[in-house]
Amino acid sequence: MADRRSQGIAGRIPASLTDRGIAPEAIQDPAVPSRAAAGTPDTAPLVRVRCRDESDVLAAITACAGLGVPISVLGGGYSPGALGEAAGTVCLDLAGLDRIEVDPEARTVTVGGGVTAGALDRALDGTGFALNLPVPSRIGVAGAALSGGVGVLLRRLGFIGDRIVAARLVDGTGTVRQVDERRDPELLRALRGGGGNFGAVTELTLAPAPIRDFHVVQLAFAADHAAEGLSLVLDLAAGAGDDLTAVAFVRALPPLPGLDPALVGGAGVLALLVHAGEAGVAERDLGPATLHPRAAAVVAGRLTPLQLRERLEPAFPFERFGAHFRSGFADRLGDGDIEAFVDAAAPLPGPHSAFEIVPLGGAVRRGEGCAPGRDAAFMINVMGLWVEPEEAAATREWAAGLDRVLAAVRRDEARVPGFVSRDEAGSGNAGLGDAAYAAGDGPALPILRELKNRHDPHRLFTTALTFTTDQEHA
Repeated sequence: MADRRSQGIAGRIPASLTDRGIAPEAIQDPAVPSRAAAGTPDTAPLVRVRCRDESDVLAAITACAGLGVPISVLGGGYSPGALGEAAGTVCLDLAGLDRIEVDPEARTVTVGGGVTAGALDRALDGTGFALNLPVPSRIGVAGAALSGGVGVLLRRLGFIGDRIVAARLVDGTGTVRQVDERRDPELLRALRGGGGNFGAVTELTLAPAPIRDFHVVQLAFAADHAAEGLSLVLDLAAGAGDDLTAVAFVRALPPLPGLDPALVGGAGVLALLVHAGEAGVAERDLGPATLHPRAAAVVAGRLTPLQLRERLEPAFPFERFGAHFRSGFADRLGDGDIEAFVDAAAPLPGPHSAFEIVPLGGAVRRGEGCAPGRDAAFMINVMGLWVEPEEAAATREWAAGLDRVLAAVRRDEARVPGFVSRDEAGSGNAGLGDAAYAAGDGPALPILRELKNRHDPHRLFTTALTFTTDQEHA
């Protein structure tokens, strides 16, 4: 049953939208499922407006501005950290904006604000082009790109947001803006990592790369060789070029060809190596991994982006779980740090939680967007996931233990936007912390805040956990 406030808002918004046939839904109605991770607390917005096109988005934002009600934006997919369906907001659900247009001659792909990663990979399959898309297929492309965004081609292509070449934005003033290098280069740069602060993006044009397939190696290390497995991944990334993206997880080992069944389900290290270079270079760079004597299993082959997605996706069913994240960027990881992480992560709270280390560099460092962590050496994520509510406390305790280790190497205040739980960042306008944007060549905080004042003067979009919007920025 909807509470009195949501009923009041749902009753007032349709007056602005009934000519378009929109029926805002009170989220407390049990017939309206959330698309945040299951079990994540305090996420239900007051009302969800299912937008079918840009004019619906414009009408909803205009109505919210008149009511003075904050807005959250669900970009077609789901949010493990419940950032797309914030409590106390009107949620604009953009799933209906699902157009995809691939232009091989221009080497661009244009997507609506509701397109998901899986849908875009399917649209690009067979075209010879690829983007650095997130692995879970139901993640929204726009939401990932506007917060920076990571995927299996991170070092080759940079953050997903770095590939944005144009956007259509309905800002907090109720103005539709076409954003590109010619018309508004400053806002375009800000959208590459801070886009959720300025309005609802209804369309993105991205520049895919000419990549048809790549060489993939999956490695499993048992618990007693976990530190060695993590070190191998870091060493490989340090010695290889930008074509190699490496990711290492401490997690319950899944079934893999050649893996002893006795190790399946036990704690260990699962490494993913994706090489987008020439075959000879890939064989040279990946040789130390494929021949490693301590690996409990090695699976190698040539895969298209869609084939790799289909192989990996069962490991990332976030929408079925409660989620508690910790994240950050680090400039160094020594042997002692690796051992400390393994000791804290190995007693896993269940089969789904994972601790992740991603070496950065390459195209990430060369990008021109404002996503935090661009010049860091590593991205680190703690992903506490549970199925049953009674498992939540133990999972949070496990994440807190890893957070204490992470604090020893993490940059002050720096968080990874896609891996932040609302309980970590706080509610409303907490942001990721000013220090995340203090270094590098990205837009300075005063510029971001000036754009916020210009495009969202009524502070409708306050749930995007990127930068704080305080007036003071000394």
